[in-house]
Amino acid sequence: MARTYPIFLFIVAVVQMVNLRADEPDGWQNLFNGHSLDGWIQKNGTAKYEVTDGMIVGTTVEGSWNSFLCTEKEYSDFQLEFEVRVDDRLNSGVQIRSKTRDKTVGNGPNLAAGRVIGPQVEIEASKTDGGEAGYIYGEATGKGWLTPNDQLKPHSHFRDSQWNHFRIVARGPRIQTWINGDAIADLIDEETFAEYPQGFVGLQVHRIKAGDGPFSVAWRNIRIRELKPGFAYQHHFVDRDLPGSSWGQTALVDIDRDGDLDFITGRTKGDIRWYEFNNQDHSWTAHLLGRDSPSDVGGVAFDVDQDGRIDFVTGGAWYQQPQDAKSEPWPRYVFDTDDTKVHDIVAADIDGDGRDEIITLSDKSNLRVYRIPADNNQAGPWDVREIWKGVHAGLSAGDIDGDGDVDLVRSQVWLENVGGGQSWKEHKFCGIPWAERQEQYFYYLASRSWIADINRDGRLDIVLTENEIPGGRVAWFEAPEDPRQPAWTPHFLPTADDEQRGPYHSLQLADFDNDGDLDIFSGEMEHLANPPHRWFIWENAMGDGSQFIERVILDMQLGTHETRAGDIDGDGDIDLVGKLWRPVPDNGNLGHNHVDFLENRTISD
Repeated sequence: MARTYPIFLFIVAVVQMVNLRADEPDGWQNLFNGHSLDGWIQKNGTAKYEVTDGMIVGTTVEGSWNSFLCTEKEYSDFQLEFEVRVDDRLNSGVQIRSKTRDKTVGNGPNLAAGRVIGPQVEIEASKTDGGEAGYIYGEATGKGWLTPNDQLKPHSHFRDSQWNHFRIVARGPRIQTWINGDAIADLIDEETFAEYPQGFVGLQVHRIKAGDGPFSVAWRNIRIRELKPGFAYQHHFVDRDLPGSSWGQTALVDIDRDGDLDFITGRTKGDIRWYEFNNQDHSWTAHLLGRDSPSDVGGVAFDVDQDGRIDFVTGGAWYQQPQDAKSEPWPRYVFDTDDTKVHDIVAADIDGDGRDEIITLSDKSNLRVYRIPADNNQAGPWDVREIWKGVHAGLSAGDIDGDGDVDLVRSQVWLENVGGGQSWKEHKFCGIPWAERQEQYFYYLASRSWIADINRDGRLDIVLTENEIPGGRVAWFEAPEDPRQPAWTPHFLPTADDEQRGPYHSLQLADFDNDGDLDIFSGEMEHLANPPHRWFIWENAMGDGSQFIERVILDMQLGTHETRAGDIDGDGDIDLVGKLWRPVPDNGNLGHNHVDFLENRTISD
């Protein structure tokens, strides 16, 4: 029996298309060259297909059955985009992962050998009462609509008599559709996927009744991007001999302004390095950023002095990027001689003046907010306010209560900004033993935290890891209607085995599989952990946080610490870079410390 799941509606940016001809970067390929039907073949019916003014135009022919103009190539997992305009009186559609029936199985054209069969994304006018465009139909499969009947709700996202932009993402058993940026269908159907795992793309001209027509439908800007199945990551060493230990202070930013992302990491009381990424050969070059870093793990990269260049802030000191970031250490300026050994640093606009403040967290001092001087005073000190008791780790920022200002998470509590950053109110959201379990080990209340709307209900949830103990866990906490109430529901992320996990000293949320929802990344340290030291992504399988599936993306006895996520190589998917705090003798790099780049190969070359 097919498993189906609800449709989730949300808004994404509408992509403005142009008449494309040549293949594009980032893995996109044009299915239509704009002047001929090369690469296409007609199957079934006698409808007329021709190229007119950069469009494929299909016109009905009375007496013809459904006709299909199909790609010669077959596709499995992909993103497909096109624009379509259809006569308001004509039904149409686009076949995906489709095939032709290999033998006759009964009487009538639909059961004859050679008949096009498979999933179809519906194209039809909205008219007065709304239409079913974007929903998924089983063309000649005998199943009718694949979208469940209770979800076939008429809508008006399709603009009648106008060009409409469609986006389709097919990955495994999941098919998602958007029209003009509005999400329409989100279907998971394992039975259909088992029968139609790959196939051609087909442009349908539906048959018409005798005496009707002729009607036409036109397509343009048809492009496809093939996706790797599941999570496909390729490991590369950035540095196989990172000296010593106690490396933290990570950031992933475009330091040299060449369009790709570079990686920063710093060592407690030691050097800060930045690794320049070369997108031509995916190599990395190490440069000295600065010396004598006072931070523990905390570091954040942004433009402190507003000169257009990325600077770097650690605990109590910041490093100003010079004109030539590669040839000399960056000038170091101390803004607080007391705020050292900082574990977490966040830049956020706490007071709403349009400029970020620096927030620091440590168990060695209280939670602090620093205001950067308006004149960018290099020498310091900066104005500082102690706003709450410090703990070891677990700082993140976001508007949890939706009132327009920035609140803070501090491990198991969140702090409500009730006075423009001048006053705060504590609310406990974690009603279960969490990081308190760590007191018997090293640190009290040590977490990684992230604020995001996991279940798409419009409220910000909180994700936590336990980051300093073996046996660590990862969970997301579902916000209630009033986030000030303690009734946040914990949802633990699953593990595929009974092995002791953690410590989970990395946490990043992103759409790692390019399916339109947030997945969760974490990885195990080597220090304090038992092997194997692995990197994980929990796939948001339903898109609403109701089911996460654990995926191991690296299992090479290489742990990680303070990993960062971003599209490093600019190919349209999210990569990862991390390093170690401290290596173990039996790791996968002969006991040496290491920096690792996991290249996301979700989008095919």
